[in-house]
Amino acid sequence: MKRVVLVRPSYSGVYKLFKDKSRTPIVPPIGLGYIASVLRGGTYDGDSIRKGEASKYDPIIIDNEILKLESGKLADLIIEYQPIMVGISAATTSFFEALEIAKAIKERSNIYTCLGGTHATSLGEGALKEGEYFDCLIQYEGEYTLLELLEALENKSDLKKVSGLIYREDDKVVINNLRPLIPDLDRLPLQAYDLLDMKQYNHLIPGYGMNPMGALLTSRGCPQTCHFCFNQFGKSIRFKSPQKVLEEIEYLLDNFDVKWLTLYDDSYTWPDSRYAKKGKYYRVKQISRGLKKLRINIPYQIFMRANSVDEQTVNEIVDSGCKVISIGIESGCDTILKNAGKGVNQKIIKNALEILNKFYPNIEIRGSIILGLPGETHSTVQKTMDLLKEIKIQRVNVNIATPYPGTKMYDMAIKGEDIAFIKGAKKDWERFRRHGNCLINTGDLNSEDLINYQKEAHTLFYSRPDILKHHFNMIKECIKHSSSLKSNSYYFRPFVFALKELYNYEDNQQYLKTEHRKNSIKLTDIDAWENKFLMQENGSPKLSNKSTMEIIEILNKEFGFGKKDITPKGESDFVESD
Repeated sequence: MKRVVLVRPSYSGVYKLFKDKSRTPIVPPIGLGYIASVLRGGTYDGDSIRKGEASKYDPIIIDNEILKLESGKLADLIIEYQPIMVGISAATTSFFEALEIAKAIKERSNIYTCLGGTHATSLGEGALKEGEYFDCLIQYEGEYTLLELLEALENKSDLKKVSGLIYREDDKVVINNLRPLIPDLDRLPLQAYDLLDMKQYNHLIPGYGMNPMGALLTSRGCPQTCHFCFNQFGKSIRFKSPQKVLEEIEYLLDNFDVKWLTLYDDSYTWPDSRYAKKGKYYRVKQISRGLKKLRINIPYQIFMRANSVDEQTVNEIVDSGCKVISIGIESGCDTILKNAGKGVNQKIIKNALEILNKFYPNIEIRGSIILGLPGETHSTVQKTMDLLKEIKIQRVNVNIATPYPGTKMYDMAIKGEDIAFIKGAKKDWERFRRHGNCLINTGDLNSEDLINYQKEAHTLFYSRPDILKHHFNMIKECIKHSSSLKSNSYYFRPFVFALKELYNYEDNQQYLKTEHRKNSIKLTDIDAWENKFLMQENGSPKLSNKSTMEIIEILNKEFGFGKKDITPKGESDFVESD
């Protein structure tokens, strides 16, 4: 068997998440899981590439988000496997680490190196020229391109015939034709979950701490035209059948101790035209009914667009176990939404949230906000701030607009059309993150304005009376389930940081007269704090400075927050799946 090592670089260092991985969600590398399953099966679109012969490839997945090895030690580990190829998948923010890994490999060996992922797809030839230690890169879906590449290298055949490949030949870069997108996702094998240590992948279930999770896509692609989004799977949307989705979920639950599922579709409820005669949302309803029929009692999260929220469909989704629904809101100003190509307006968003709130508290509703979209000004940001004062959701993720390569917004920022990169930022890929950092100026806003607005928006939302009440209720759930608050710290981080920001709390302050005892918070404490915080005056909690600081001090210690754990304050729902 010929070994192929597939690598995911770490990402939490860039995003400054908790160093203790037991406190930070880690999502399985979905893309590498599918690539590994195709290599192991040796099939192309369901047909054997070796004309009936078994595959000769033995894929190994190394996830450096779990191992956290520096590039030299990681390269040593990779070389121990004696692979014929190393494939590294990287997003824009993790490209610098992918390059360091490839460099370390080349310094120690002549192993063939391949780059894949969103950064490779979006920049194409440019990524290979920057990635001097990579022999080639693969654009868009990599499953069959990598399999054909391995065959071509083994047979010493012409690489120009491998669609989707960009590679080096002597001193030149050769760009092949793009590979057509996979038309029938049902023909893909299941992810190679068994090649991953599934116990290492976790999701925070409020009240129960971090628990093993599974992650999958039930579709690929997105037909929408948001200027801030790059879709590696193309603008057409392709779906797995309900039967295939249920098969994968059932396999996950039968073989691994999974307690949570996240379905990472860009829009889980987007209609599948193949079932148009059976109803607009037939596919999703069949998945929901299948989960109930199989008696699969697993909580899960989905992402949906405001213009595909249907009350009857949401009812079936929630009834089948869904606990979190995330929706893109982005701005409180219709002009900004139009500038960003979002395809929705405030009326559509309001209607969607009215439907979703009929199911609260059985579900938690989360929303994303982007500050600094093309044409944003102080006045349009204020409309978003006004929205955050009243919008009916329980969690918000406040992002700063980041023009990722491959997006229309990136092209606009390069040209300086309604948005522009600040000096020296446009290729500093490590800085391309949405939280606590800003690469752009737009309208009458500069980068410093946007960073300050992100903090303000985050603090405004999480200090609202109803949001305070929601989080105090969640703390009570932790206590009822005898779950340590520290194990739930990722969930409560934005809430505690908002209070600290609001009252200018510093970690080195000491307000308690007596030594704090760990796990000492009682339900009666929370009731008392809630009553105090909900006494409103001019929209802000009415508390004496001393009692406020004492409460924040206790929360800060109970959740185990400290200077070493400080994360960007706008971040509340971080996701990195590949």
